Amino acid sequence: MVWRKEAGMRRKKAGIFLLALFCLILPMKEAEAEGDRREILWEEGSQDGILILGGLASAGTVRKARAASEAYNFENDRKIAEALKALDSQVSVENMGITTDNVTEIVNRICNVNPDLFYLKKWEYSYYPSTGQVTDLIFTYMGTEAEIQRQKEEIQEAVEAAGRALKPKDMSDEEIALALHDYLAGHVEYAYEDYLADMVSFPAYSIYGALAEGEAVCQGYAMAYGYLLDRYGIPNRIVTSEEADHAWNLVKIGESWYHADVTRDDPPWDNLGQALHSTFLIGTESLLLLEPQREDFAVVEKEAGAVGYASDARFEDKFWRDSSGVMHYYEGFWYYAERMRPEIVRYSYGTGQRSAAARLDKLWPCGEADEYWEENFSRIARVGDMLYYSAPTEVYSLEPGSGKTACIFSIEPGGDFIYGLGVREGKLAYALRAEPDSDEPEEIRALELSADKEADTEPEEKADKAAVSQAPQIPEPGLKKGDVISAGKMRYQILSLKGKTGTLSLKAVGSKGIKSVKVPAQISKSGYRFRVTAIADYAFKNCRKLRTAVIGREITAIGKNAFQGCRKLTRVTMKTTRLTRVGKNAFKGVSTKIMVKVPKKRKKAYFRLLRAKGIRKLW
Repeated sequence: MVWRKEAGMRRKKAGIFLLALFCLILPMKEAEAEGDRREILWEEGSQDGILILGGLASAGTVRKARAASEAYNFENDRKIAEALKALDSQVSVENMGITTDNVTEIVNRICNVNPDLFYLKKWEYSYYPSTGQVTDLIFTYMGTEAEIQRQKEEIQEAVEAAGRALKPKDMSDEEIALALHDYLAGHVEYAYEDYLADMVSFPAYSIYGALAEGEAVCQGYAMAYGYLLDRYGIPNRIVTSEEADHAWNLVKIGESWYHADVTRDDPPWDNLGQALHSTFLIGTESLLLLEPQREDFAVVEKEAGAVGYASDARFEDKFWRDSSGVMHYYEGFWYYAERMRPEIVRYSYGTGQRSAAARLDKLWPCGEADEYWEENFSRIARVGDMLYYSAPTEVYSLEPGSGKTACIFSIEPGGDFIYGLGVREGKLAYALRAEPDSDEPEEIRALELSADKEADTEPEEKADKAAVSQAPQIPEPGLKKGDVISAGKMRYQILSLKGKTGTLSLKAVGSKGIKSVKVPAQISKSGYRFRVTAIADYAFKNCRKLRTAVIGREITAIGKNAFQGCRKLTRVTMKTTRLTRVGKNAFKGVSTKIMVKVPKKRKKAYFRLLRAKGIRKLW
């Protein structure tokens, strides 16, 4: 009996234990099931939860957040941001009050006010379905830690370049804001073709696209401008408008806020060195006169406390409105091209003193004899301590200190005119067009500057006529057929050589990031003179930023896959009348909108030659 009692008690105790264990396991299983549930919030290439702005919160969500900003816990945002900056793959947010209803808004806010988080590729979250409470955020990054560090260094180089000419102690906040505005307008291109094709790359939405790659859409411009302003302690906010599908900045100067839209001031159809100032430091009333659809704009808040209404118009008649080109600050003075007067202006913001640093003796012809455009299309560029400005057919140097000017370059009259001047890949460059609003893309050419800061006065178009005696007469020893030589940014292979003359094949380009290219007819190298007669297989393959190409008049053959994968290539100008062979897949994967201009007398023959290689339209 005793045993039975003991056994019964044992059985009872075992039952109680199993029941307790079951009661313990059941909620654990339920919690596990709830915690296991994961939902993708956003990832690269997705349009879920993002506009074309690429992740900016909509005006509606920002407005709701703004109304509650006094109660919003920005400290939690900072904790999540720190996890992102540390490249953590996961962060617990269970006690932060984040739900499935507001998680998108919160993560968007964090990314928008921390532009240095450009490397975030994807985020996800886990949550409890019964309550909607988010427990964890899970992050995926674009590249390894080493790759992200390299990208950060590229951005830092651009930041240093933007600030190299500034003297913050001598400049007002509005002058610093102007200098940074014009730096972006002069160094960033709007990804217009990609935007039209709905193929905008992820970096174009970020500071990396704008500052490191030099290509962005409105979000990239706004992020980059805010990032630069932050470096100089100038308060700013990103602004979004759903109706306008656009993003720009609010900038605080003194006690007032002003609108600044670098994207609008750097139009996609601009010419090299252009920078408008129509939406720089203006009030809301003026902004809505320009674009009434922006009325729904909302501010992405960084901290508690609403941004004041931008009503001050005191900067709307400042000197920068007189220029449509990039303005340059040097030793206390601003240099710019007067828009409606043929002169280069030297202006002191502190004193209001204005003087002519240089005058142009020519205007830009408008096509008819003795008729000229009213506007001054001169542009100014800076290389080191030297300024350069353009005229219709010349480029001049301008020493800021002495005011000394000199013509350093000229083109032969009768063709296109110089409608642009700027810096590309660290070098002075000029742009040729038939007229300012021409449908044809501008042809950008580099100007090589010597050590004494004078440019090579031999234009490219004269190279075809250059005498051998003008080239260095010290030949490279052992130069022979098959050798590879370099000229400019191109590498060529010698196809034939007889004495001091020969033929070349363009073998490769120095940088895959090239945006425009002109294949010359002839080049001179170390006492030799060569005709460029071919473009080799794979020469420009996967140059993904290449937009325009000019094919020299000596080209007889284009090799297989020569332009394959140049997805942004939209304009090709064939100057050659000798083309007889185009290799397989030479133009595979180029833009579907590509247009090829060919000599009229060869149009029919070239159409037969090119249509099988991916070209459908000639002009």
